Amino acid sequence: MLKKPGRFLQAHSANDVLFGNVFDRPLNIPWGFSTILNFMRYLDPTLEQDLSSKTRPWALSPLVSTTPHFCHTRTDELHKVPPFPPLTPLEDDTGELKLEDGQKPAELSEKSAMARRAFFKEVESRNKIMFGPEDLITTDFCYNYLSFNPTGVALQLPGGFSLDMMKYWDGQPAGNDLLVDTTSGLVQGFLDTNTTDVPLKKWLGIPYADDTSGQNRWRPPQPVKVKSGQIVDASAYGPACMQGRADGGNGTSVQSEDCLLINIMAPHNASNLPVYIYVYGGGFDSGSASDPQVDGSYLAAKGIVFANFGYRLSLFAYPHSAEIAETGQTQNFGLLDTRAAVEWLRDNVQAFGGDPEKITLGGESVGAEMTNQYMTAFAQDPIIRGAVMQSADTSQPMWQLNDQISKVAGNMSCPTGRGLIDCLRSKSAVDLQNVLLATGTQFQPITDNITIWKDFVKLTREGHTARIPLLVGTNLNEGTLIVNSEPTAYLSNIVAYSKSNNLNMPWANLTELELLYPAPSATFPSAFNASSQMWRDAHMQCLAHNLATQRTLALDLPVWRYRFDLVASNLNSLGTSIGAFHGSDIRFVMGQWRLIVLSPPFVPATPVEIRVSDIMVEAWTNFIKDPESGPQTPGWKQYSPSDTTSLALLGNSLTGANPGDHLTADIPCAFWNEVLPIYPQTEDVTATKGLEFEDMHLRRELLMGIFEAGFERPSPIQEEAIPIALTKRDVLARAKNGTGKTAAFVIPSLQQIDINKNKIQALLLVPTRELALQTAQVCKILGKHMELQVMVTTGGTTLKDDIIRLSETVHVLVGTPGRILDLAGKSVADLSECPVFVMDEADKLLSPEFAPVMEQLLSYLPKDRQVMLFSATFPMIVKDFKEKHMESPYEINLMDELTLRGVTQYYAYVEERQKVHCLNTLFSKLQINQSIIFCNSTNRVELLAKKVTELGYSCFYSHAKMLQSHRNRVFHDFRKGVCRNLVCSDLLTRGIDIQAHIDKGLYVAPGASNENSEPQQKSKQAQSKPQPSQSLQAQASSQRQSTPAQHPAGSAQVVYQSTAPQGRTNGIANAPQAQARAGFPQGAPRGGVPVAR
Repeated sequence: MLKKPGRFLQAHSANDVLFGNVFDRPLNIPWGFSTILNFMRYLDPTLEQDLSSKTRPWALSPLVSTTPHFCHTRTDELHKVPPFPPLTPLEDDTGELKLEDGQKPAELSEKSAMARRAFFKEVESRNKIMFGPEDLITTDFCYNYLSFNPTGVALQLPGGFSLDMMKYWDGQPAGNDLLVDTTSGLVQGFLDTNTTDVPLKKWLGIPYADDTSGQNRWRPPQPVKVKSGQIVDASAYGPACMQGRADGGNGTSVQSEDCLLINIMAPHNASNLPVYIYVYGGGFDSGSASDPQVDGSYLAAKGIVFANFGYRLSLFAYPHSAEIAETGQTQNFGLLDTRAAVEWLRDNVQAFGGDPEKITLGGESVGAEMTNQYMTAFAQDPIIRGAVMQSADTSQPMWQLNDQISKVAGNMSCPTGRGLIDCLRSKSAVDLQNVLLATGTQFQPITDNITIWKDFVKLTREGHTARIPLLVGTNLNEGTLIVNSEPTAYLSNIVAYSKSNNLNMPWANLTELELLYPAPSATFPSAFNASSQMWRDAHMQCLAHNLATQRTLALDLPVWRYRFDLVASNLNSLGTSIGAFHGSDIRFVMGQWRLIVLSPPFVPATPVEIRVSDIMVEAWTNFIKDPESGPQTPGWKQYSPSDTTSLALLGNSLTGANPGDHLTADIPCAFWNEVLPIYPQTEDVTATKGLEFEDMHLRRELLMGIFEAGFERPSPIQEEAIPIALTKRDVLARAKNGTGKTAAFVIPSLQQIDINKNKIQALLLVPTRELALQTAQVCKILGKHMELQVMVTTGGTTLKDDIIRLSETVHVLVGTPGRILDLAGKSVADLSECPVFVMDEADKLLSPEFAPVMEQLLSYLPKDRQVMLFSATFPMIVKDFKEKHMESPYEINLMDELTLRGVTQYYAYVEERQKVHCLNTLFSKLQINQSIIFCNSTNRVELLAKKVTELGYSCFYSHAKMLQSHRNRVFHDFRKGVCRNLVCSDLLTRGIDIQAHIDKGLYVAPGASNENSEPQQKSKQAQSKPQPSQSLQAQASSQRQSTPAQHPAGSAQVVYQSTAPQGRTNGIANAPQAQARAGFPQGAPRGGVPVAR
């Protein structure tokens, strides 16, 4: 834009442009009034006296109309003044403003620059300018009045003299903080004082990446080519990206491939503010960042920097090309565009008043999906520190590569094989779009295993996602707008509707579907109501439920969950009949309630709608400012699967949020998690990659023990852990009980034993006596042909016996930390040459109660030891231990399944006084072979055991205050099937192999246990259940007598488990099946102390 340097010119009429020989066109730069007068003073020193003269006021007027409440000048009182004298070039002897031919303004001396800054600061500090005899107006008040001139800033002088103003200050306009230097070049913004009460600086249409046409089509976003001296005019939105459907755009009819543009809005005094970058929705084939409803002005006014951006869509973003796939390049260019925008913001946002360390990414619908994809694709370096997901729909797996682009090529005279991409790159974007629209071909993100993986949801559950706080939610009636568009929306039968609309869902159990969504009924008056609710649950509600639960339980990340319930009559021409439909929350989140109108008829936003919008704007900006603290909205608590009031209902309160019962809202999710392939919550823990035990080069004697124990092939955790452990590398493994975890560390430990050495060569540490006994038994069974010696030692047994036993040969020592430390401290247990150290249930072993013991115990082990940690949960203390005591450990995470195959779970909140009654209902309604019932205290264990016995059911009990010998007997007899029901604390969860020990059973948790907090957390994670204090959870035979829909309201949650697989076993021992017995004697429950009936 800068042509060439030159001297200031004389201007004698309104048609003369002051810098006509310097710039090829005027710029839209808002100048303060005093700045213009200061500049005029440089042009004519006689103006100095006019600044304070009441007889020669200056009249200021814009070239376009503005809001009348700014700069209230009374034109009838303006004085006429003599014509303005001709302007002459300024030839200052000091050289401060003297510009020689070929000299640039930026080349003025620093001394001169400092002098000019001081002068302007002094003049502007006067802050008052006379507009008439009585009217005084401040500089700041008039500042914005000059920003609405589309061609520049105009000073209207008496006599009609008008000038376009531009002044350089060290190469940039003086005092112009709207001209920003970026990696895309100089960018000129503008000041907006009309939209919100807070003046906002805005920059619209900044290129964050290069034009994607031509050879850049179907390539990752390329850096912007910056031209020397160019200033980007960021005063208006740029074009939308090429749309994939005719009604796309939502904000501009102009479309282009040069659309990778970002818009930025910030308070006028922004400095190091948190940043929110928003991804608009549109089904991956439409949408625009210039859509008025995604204008983030009102969010920015709350003290953040807001940004949104354009990204490629449809065919231009997801070509589905086999030719591109052969190169190994991703084809999810829309996701790469998102990454490029985030990176550009990180590199440049500080110049706009933002903090690059405080970026939050979020969006609605497809924008929320892309946010989720982004968190997985860029988990290692997410840049962002928080995420927002509004109404995300990932109910269907990502598309597989199908060379979809060949359909387009065939209509454009291009080859369908090699050379297709080059040919299509030579075609115009409009021609491509026309064929796309004519053929109706769809292009969406695909599984490329580069940015989006086939097991995308599984990876998220495993923890391959950005470890950041999440705000996630849905609308109450997400499906109404989608379902209503179908001509068969009012079919009387919900199943017929589902089939006829081809919703791409595998209906595994249509009868159960009808029970969940009965129509017509009081809940669903019509098939339309049932169908729209079904669509919402399958597509969005259960995604939010699963995502929130997984991130909370499996990853221990803060989550805030909401549901938007407000039904507005003026959002859609269909009125209130479609409720809080998909997308209705956008305008409320963005504060754009001024757009909540219909014309015709004109229905303005109601006071309630305005208030709800204010609440949501405040909540979102609070989260963006501090994701760890969340929305900080009254009534909105951090999400917890066990807290029935942690679903925030928005739209029903004028003070904040109403606490909602997510347990009730999520009831259908058990069905959808089983039906939909995108939610594989149950995994076959025996599914392996095909590795055999014989492939691991194990000793013949060890292999014999393995096969005699019934193991024919390794389970996944064994397949992953054993080969690595055999290399003597440290291992950090995460897997549930019942997956063969014990054998995964026992087998490599036994393999390294030298029978000829009379030394302890493997120390296996566990947190409880029960688990120590079980682990030692596994060692003896698998090593029975190795002639090795295994010893188990725990608290509760005599120390004398342990000392005597350690005087003999011991190769493998299994025990609890306290007893092992005691023996090591007395120099009875020599660990100085013990090369293998295993910690099972490491989360408990590293908890505060064990931490000091562990530190002391490690001092007795050799420094070159091999450390193996196994657990179902890894809190931060495990990470600290890894960094301090492990050397480059191999990490394994097999926590992808939340439950074992064959388990179906249900849960419901039950009042305390109703728990025994509900338990009795379960016993009477279901065919239960055995049950384990957990309680939260010793007293409750014994009390409930008494109640169960009084109901006529045989019952044992077990808790930590019983003698060890009594607890061992109870557990042994229960495993043998002597008794059907066992009431216990969660102490039993350490060491119980549910799949191996019980084929058909009921697990009920009427109270949270305090005996072992970490096992309780693991149990919640493993079975995806709420805190036992607020639910009953049960597991029963799949041969049930009644369906969940037939259970009385308030009944316990029933978890159905089918019979364990027979025949071949995969590294998981099959104990004898529990035998169902009739007519148990109705005596006292068996435990440490008999309980009278």
